[in-house]
Amino acid sequence: MTENGERSLSLDDVTRRFRDSEQALTQVRERLEALTSSADGARRSEVALEASAVAVQSLAAAAAELTGELERVLEQARATLQAAAEHLGGDEQQRFRRTVEERLDKLGTDIGRIYDSLPGRWRKGS
Repeated sequence: MTENGERSLSLDDVTRRFRDSEQALTQVRERLEALTSSADGARRSEVALEASAVAVQSLAAAAAELTGELERVLEQARATLQAAAEHLGGDEQQRFRRTVEERLDKLGTDIGRIYDSLPGRWRKGS
C-alpha cells in the first residue's frame, strides 16, 4: 500500500493488465480487418450487380427490338398469305385460310409470350 492508503500494483499485475490490453487491441484490429474485407467484398458485389443489370437491360432492349421486327414480319406474312388465299378457289381457299390463320395466331401468341417475358416490357408504344 501507498502512504495515501491506495493499493499499489505489483509488477505481475501491470504485466497481466498490459497483456490483457494487448489482446483486446489485437481482437479490435482483427474485427476491423474483417469489416474492411466485408466492405470490399460488398463493393465488388455491387459493381458486379450493376454490370449485370446493364447487360440485362441491353439484352431486354435487343429482345424488344427483335420482337418488333417479328411482329412486322408476321404482318407481312399475313398479308402475303391473305393475297395467296384470295387466288385459291372454294374449299381449298377455306382450308388454306384456316391453316394460315392458325399458324399466324400461334406465331402471334409466341411473340406475345416472348414480349411478356422481357424485363420491364420494353416494347415501343406500351
